[in-house]
Amino acid sequence: MILVLFLCCIIIIIMLFIIITIISTIHIQINNLEFSNIRKLKNNKYKIVFSMIILKKVKWLLIKIDKRKLQRIINKIHLEKINIKKLEREFNIKDIKELSKIEPKIRYLNMDAKLGLDDVILTSYLIPIISTIFAIIMPYVVQRKDVKNIKYNLKPLYNMKNVYDIKLDICIEIKVMDILNVFYNIYKSKNKKECKNIIKNKSIYV
Repeated sequence: MILVLFLCCIIIIIMLFIIITIISTIHIQINNLEFSNIRKLKNNKYKIVFSMIILKKVKWLLIKIDKRKLQRIINKIHLEKINIKKLEREFNIKDIKELSKIEPKIRYLNMDAKLGLDDVILTSYLIPIISTIFAIIMPYVVQRKDVKNIKYNLKPLYNMKNVYDIKLDICIEIKVMDILNVFYNIYKSKNKKECKNIIKNKSIYV
């Protein structure tokens, strides 16, 4: 009897965990991130924080990643062999279109970017082009209530070479349900494709 109760408790806990995860929102916050090839980054103490939120306020999972932890993760990825050709076979254009349906939302953005190309004329066109792209994308990734939290400053650098100097603080939210729906659709399309291939192969041998 005690064992049965114990197993029931475990099942209930697992079910609650699954339900809470499904209704949660992934909150990704990046602070003090800098990229530059024109100056040495002495105190690049950036921080990445992953958290899971329910009811838009309650955090039930928190993972902090600093520069040292991120470097360990990168080193581990480099040590593992990744079959690029296999990944190319697994994903196609339809899958990429499906991934775009995840629709992440930017809650906060503070970016200061200085960019330059080895051609002065191209540099003069670069900033307006990027600014236009930002203006087109922002309405799709920023909610009206968060527009006041979006700040970005783009400046050209006429150094006759390819240069960049970027400082970034950003906060992004993604609904777990959206991710699950997208990956379910990709999985379903893969199964349909496999079934069609099996039927096709059978018809060839008949």
